[in-house]
Amino acid sequence: PGQPSGESETVVMELEGGTIGDLTLTVSDLPILARGERAVIFLQENSRGAVVPHERGHGILGLDASDHVKGTGLTLAAVRRAIATAR
Repeated sequence: PGQPSGESETVVMELEGGTIGDLTLTVSDLPILARGERAVIFLQENSRGAVVPHERGHGILGLDASDHVKGTGLTLAAVRRAIATAR
């Protein structure tokens, strides 16, 4: 959401958990993210220099098909406005 229109950037984020073959590791305080799922993710660097979600699972806001943060009335547009105002 913070990127100016027309710009894109790839960020590699570390996220605990996942599936390899038939083995799955779930982490209780992190959501399971599926390929193609949309979310607003607030990032920070950890002590090792890796990029991780801020405050672990609290930094991940999953979006539903209507661009609302899942389980809330908060819209993606409102999140973007709040970020722009905070700068």
